Amino acid sequence: MYQALYELVANAQINGQPAFITTSRKFRYWTEVPGSMQPAFYQQEPKQLAVSTNNYGETMWHLEAILWIYNQHDPNDEVYPSTFINNVLDAIETALMPDPSGRQTLGGLVEHCYIDGEIPIDEGTIPSDIQSVVMIPIKITTGV
Repeated sequence: MYQALYELVANAQINGQPAFITTSRKFRYWTEVPGSMQPAFYQQEPKQLAVSTNNYGETMWHLEAILWIYNQHDPNDEVYPSTFINNVLDAIETALMPDPSGRQTLGGLVEHCYIDGEIPIDEGTIPSDIQSVVMIPIKITTGV
């Protein structure tokens, strides 16, 4: 499930080009990712919740992932850092678009996978700050 999510996001496109230079399921802090390797995407898998839904012991899983997006920019550039952030959010939303049933099943592996929750954004706009960081919360629900 997590691998299928990773592949969808890692292949996200902006204007027909790959959205990311670097992608990995092994989390790294932005301070460990040189600007030459950005924009970068790292997937973190912080929580899983198991719920028994009936007497037979079948378990429904509520899984979470965090998509970490890093992008360094030139503080003298005319392009505002949020332009990239908005474009990458659109690209990830497009990559996770549901099938005609209205659900993103990650190729039939889950009941639904979707962006859900507050998205903390640090644009990196304080003078001399060149690092943007975005955390995108993902929810995944399995069937029973």
